[in-house]
This record gives sequence, structure tokens and C-alpha cells, in this order.
Amino acid sequence: MTDDTKSCPAPRDPRAVWGDILEMVADDDAETGESSEEVKQWSRRLDARIKSRVAELRRRLTPTDVEIKQDVTIPPEILAMDHDALVAQLESMRQSGIVSIQHQQLTGLSDKSLRQALAIAVQKLRSNGR
Repeated sequence: MTDDTKSCPAPRDPRAVWGDILEMVADDDAETGESSEEVKQWSRRLDARIKSRVAELRRRLTPTDVEIKQDVTIPPEILAMDHDALVAQLESMRQSGIVSIQHQQLTGLSDKSLRQALAIAVQKLRSNGR
């Protein structure tokens, strides 16, 4: 043995070695291992907990002081529109970027809801000078 420190590399941090070992085992398990029913159940429980936590955070961050307009005056021209015309008008406004509508399937909404949404959108456009 020699006391020459230049010929021997510095010892690695044990945490780095342990991390490398865990990574190799995980890679090997991903390539060759099969999930047991216990692992699948654990994964489903973890997934449910994460989704629940995300939903909780989303609820906490959702503003509660949103103005809700319940009594909207619906102009006669909107009252005269049938379901398909209402959907087409709102979809056209959404696609052109004039309005943002969160409900993905407008066809599933009632005529009353569609008329209210269109009346609110038109009212906002007029108040913004469009």
C-alpha cells in the first residue's frame, strides 16, 4: 500500500452510490419485472390521493366572489333563435376568440342556458365597444 493520494480516486459519497444502486434496480425492474396485484392497488390508491389533493387545491384557489348574473335580459332576436342557431352562434364566437366558454359540449345545454350565455356574451361585447 502506498500513501500516494494521487493514484486513488476520492471516495464517492455513499448517498450517490445508493442512488445509483436504486436507479439500476428500478431500471431492471421496469424492463423485467411484473407488477403484483399489491403494487397495482398501491398505485391506484396513490393516484386517487394525488387526484384528491389536486382537486382540493383547485377548490381552494377557485375564487368564491364570482359575479353570477341570474336575471339576464334576453333580446328578442336571441329569443327567436332555435337550439341549433344558438349553438352555432356561441361556437362561432368561441372559435373566433370573442368569448371563452368552458362547457365543451354546447349541444348538451338547455335552450335557456344557451340564450343566457349568448345574451351575456353580446351584452359584454357591446359594453366593451365591439
